[in-house]
Amino acid sequence: MAASTILRSSRGAFRLRTLNPKISPSLQTPNLDVECEGDHLPRTTMCPPPTLPEGGMSAGWLGSQLSGFKLSQKHGGSVEKQLGARSSSAGCGWSLAGHPAACEAVCGPFFVDGRRISAMASMEERVVVGGGEEEGHLEREDSSDKHPETEDGIQIEKSDQEINSLFTPVQSFSQVTANDMLKYFTFSEDDLLKHFGEGLPRGLRKEFEVSNQKSVLIRTRTMQLCNLLHFCIALKPAFDLPPQYAISTRPRRKYILDGPVGSGKSVALATLVHWARAKGWLVFYIPSAKDWTQGSFYYRNEETGLVDTPVTAQTALEGFLKSHSELLDTLPCRILDPIPLGEGAGVPRARGLQQISLPERATLKHLVEKGLSMSHAGVGAVVRLRQELSLVKEVPVLIAIDDYNSWFIFSQYGVRAGKPIHAEKLAMVNAFRSMEGSAEMMVTAFCHSNAVGKLPVQLPSVPKGVRFEYPRYSPVEASTALQYYHSCKLTSKEPTEDELIRLYYLTNGNGNELRTLCRFL
Repeated sequence: MAASTILRSSRGAFRLRTLNPKISPSLQTPNLDVECEGDHLPRTTMCPPPTLPEGGMSAGWLGSQLSGFKLSQKHGGSVEKQLGARSSSAGCGWSLAGHPAACEAVCGPFFVDGRRISAMASMEERVVVGGGEEEGHLEREDSSDKHPETEDGIQIEKSDQEINSLFTPVQSFSQVTANDMLKYFTFSEDDLLKHFGEGLPRGLRKEFEVSNQKSVLIRTRTMQLCNLLHFCIALKPAFDLPPQYAISTRPRRKYILDGPVGSGKSVALATLVHWARAKGWLVFYIPSAKDWTQGSFYYRNEETGLVDTPVTAQTALEGFLKSHSELLDTLPCRILDPIPLGEGAGVPRARGLQQISLPERATLKHLVEKGLSMSHAGVGAVVRLRQELSLVKEVPVLIAIDDYNSWFIFSQYGVRAGKPIHAEKLAMVNAFRSMEGSAEMMVTAFCHSNAVGKLPVQLPSVPKGVRFEYPRYSPVEASTALQYYHSCKLTSKEPTEDELIRLYYLTNGNGNELRTLCRFL
């Protein structure tokens, strides 16, 4: 009966099968130089060549020696027609990458009686071994649901083990550990529906659209931010990070994510929202603060002197209810005064009493539903909800606002009339803009687009020392991102080390530009 051994490559997966379970006693292997990376600390060890068993090396024995390893090409280069050959004249051929120790062992080509084991285009070529009495061949691992690529006449497919090493297997971001750092977390459809009722930020939507996957990189800086907020609640970090990643700054309840364009602030904020909601926190999320300053009906409220935007109000309430319907039903309203009515969207002003009452023992869900039931009550419900969020004691509360600095400039309302209205004059913005004087946690993110322009370093109603610098990709993060984009088939070939360096310095770690330019590799 034929014995077989699967050899996995970063460019393919093959099965070595021999018709005789014993190959040849003259199969030779060189020493293995093993470079391991465990517990974030690199180390180097030496491995002697394996001892050949008596009677020759069987395919089963070879499989036991290679158990848990996959075959990959070091430093790139095209796949040659002979297994173990390189397109580069320097170096020593193929490498063995182990999992989960993330080790890389470099070895030379395999020989059988002085002949290389060949992997020709036919995938069925007989390899003469043992004086011609035995024969064997390489065949591609059969899988009906995979689509092999072709390179240099060899049908290849990606190693499942290598692709899986890019992703964490956890189902929720709240289950992520320090071991998942620099891996990709994949959102399920249920996650997106359950935790992002308000929608996703533009940058994350673009990432999902281009990559055709709903995955985000678990960055060290994001885990540090989660640790700081979690410490305010439980007096301990959420993730047990290695000492070199510990933050010595005092934890705060308020932060502004600041950093250059393309550093991933919006993605980090969306990831924080998912993490907090998965842990049972009450999160009011605004994926685009700029949307609160443009694009809908607006009316000046004579009672308050502020501008009401009823369509924006109902959109915000609807998304909040989608994400927290069950939790809101357990949180009581602590302010039972009637909700004042304002202008409705495209309808006449309500007649009679200009307020709407809440039922006895009302919950926050009743408050939100009241705002959704009547267009005139939408803005009043959002303003009241902001007050209620400061009084919630049962669960941690987080307010997350993206494009936060768009609330410190003029809005798009009133521009056609020649009298633009400043964002602070909008009733809903006025209720949520201040980061002072409340106990709930609040994390915002800056937008550095040209539409916002330059603002003073110290903004009104913002405490000092709350800026949390969020950098662009480091070289290691950029390398991981390129591997991910290669797995998404955005690149025609696996990027080499030189290409990675050039692309990193060309983009300066800008994630958007990295995703765009990697297609030209």
